Amino acid sequence: MADDPKKALLKEFDDRFSRAQTDKLRVKGRHEDIYRLVMPHRHIQDGTGPQDSLDEIFDSTAIDATADFASDILNAFTPSFTGEWVVLEPSETLEIDAADKTELARQIAAYKLVLWQAIRESNLAKAARECYRDLAVGTMAMLIQDVHPSLPIECTCVPVSDLFLDRGPGGSIDGRFRRFKVRAQLVPVMWKGAKLPPTLVNSQAEIDVTEGMWRDWSDRGTETWVFALITGGDVLLDAKYTGEGSCPMLVCPWDIDGSTAWGFGPLYNALADIKTVNKAVELVLRNADRAIDPVVTYTDDGVIDVSQGVSSGDWIPVAANSEVKALETHARFDVGYLQIEKLQHQIKRALFQDKPEQLGRTPPTATQWLEMARETSRRMGAPAGGLVVDWQFPIVRRFAYLLAKRGTLPPVKFGSHGPVKLTPKSAMVRSGEQEEGQRMLAVASSLTQLLGPQQAMLIIDGAKLGTVLAKAEGVDDLGVIRTPEQVQQLVQQGMAMAQQAGMLPGQQGGQGQ
Repeated sequence: MADDPKKALLKEFDDRFSRAQTDKLRVKGRHEDIYRLVMPHRHIQDGTGPQDSLDEIFDSTAIDATADFASDILNAFTPSFTGEWVVLEPSETLEIDAADKTELARQIAAYKLVLWQAIRESNLAKAARECYRDLAVGTMAMLIQDVHPSLPIECTCVPVSDLFLDRGPGGSIDGRFRRFKVRAQLVPVMWKGAKLPPTLVNSQAEIDVTEGMWRDWSDRGTETWVFALITGGDVLLDAKYTGEGSCPMLVCPWDIDGSTAWGFGPLYNALADIKTVNKAVELVLRNADRAIDPVVTYTDDGVIDVSQGVSSGDWIPVAANSEVKALETHARFDVGYLQIEKLQHQIKRALFQDKPEQLGRTPPTATQWLEMARETSRRMGAPAGGLVVDWQFPIVRRFAYLLAKRGTLPPVKFGSHGPVKLTPKSAMVRSGEQEEGQRMLAVASSLTQLLGPQQAMLIIDGAKLGTVLAKAEGVDDLGVIRTPEQVQQLVQQGMAMAQQAGMLPGQQGGQGQ
């Protein structure tokens, strides 16, 4: 009877992993196409390991654009040393007095110093950049683990080739599995508490291991994850993780579809253009080869025979009394290059790398440059908004959970039901606020032109306008814009000085009056 729980766990593991394998088959073919043409060093063929497919690639536009896409996402959502990319502040739903809220804000300020220090000391930026290349395909995953209390928290990108996903209630990504090969003797090192079968103890052989975790929905109010490490039919380790941020593996899709747990990224949408431009460049190069090093005919007693095809630089014997001449190619390189440039632009646009360009002779104005940049941010903002909920917030929660287990920080509950609110701080999710700020600025400019500066100042609250514009551009917390309280204090000081000087009624000023 003692083995019954293990058997039940193994059966549930197999059922969930089988569903995840079936789901992955729906997208596996397209994933292989993308990795073959865009990330040749990570191309997997039939589970035999990476097979470099660089020789099949004739155009590097998608490769370069994917690298730039990963850099842009890294700088926008998880920058390394540019401050906080998620703001921690007292929750607005707390019903406490001003003094308690001030004390809570002080505690949060001390708390987040330790939290962000741990995040910066980890290898998050390095692992995240690798993840963002997978995000361009559609889905990325990362393990965040505390390998030892004396070492920084460790982040590991889970390659798509090793990743398997299963959908849960509401379309959420519930089951998360990683299957890969590892030396048997390293299993107890990588998973503390794992126990190998007697036949594998101290073995140097590589074995297939699958680690999986899924949400226990028996209590929706408490986040609980079931974890299991399997090799063959043996359970090497099983555990339950409870609490916000307790799941070791974070998974984030780009654009979701209700029929699968896998996301669809910019490279998936641009795959047709990537294939077409790669083939077009290949054909142009072949024709260029023939134009530069053409097929040549020369006189021979026999008869011309090209039934086996010809290659650039070939010399072909023809009938007697024929002249020596080169066979001209009638390929139109100009048409090919024009089509290729159009396709390359479409690929860059799909990966949000169509940066503002000077399309005509007249340089665009600063406003036009800014509007083109904001248009790119708006297009990226819609699908990238999911990175806040599925990526930024879970990373913060995971680090907070691990630091609480270490005893470095106290346990904290985040969100609407906790004392601490998480707020994203990314330009790509502020496009709506930026548009609102631009509309308010346009109104202020129109009123100033119609009514003049003095009358416009009576209608517009300059202090509030400055605060709104600063918030829209993400510089509201830099201390440049004064708070309404500071503005009111300066106004009162100015009025008091004016009264003392006799410039305002209510007090005599000056000597001799």
